[in-house]
Amino acid sequence: MVTLAPGKGSVKDIQAHLRHSKADTTANEYIQELPESVERIVESMYEELMGPEAAASADLLPNATNGG
Repeated sequence: MVTLAPGKGSVKDIQAHLRHSKADTTANEYIQELPESVERIVESMYEELMGPEAAASADLLPNATNGG
């Protein structure tokens, strides 16, 4: 959840939700960039479970990679 959260709110928002005393803890330990290969696996599994039309319209991992 936290890895996907930066596209939804600020580090301070996430820090408050997780009750961390320092924003650095949140940013350095809990927010990670996911490799493109992970995004492909998630999309592939979603397509297999939900069908190609649902997968094409879903934004499964927003802001997960350098590209967007």
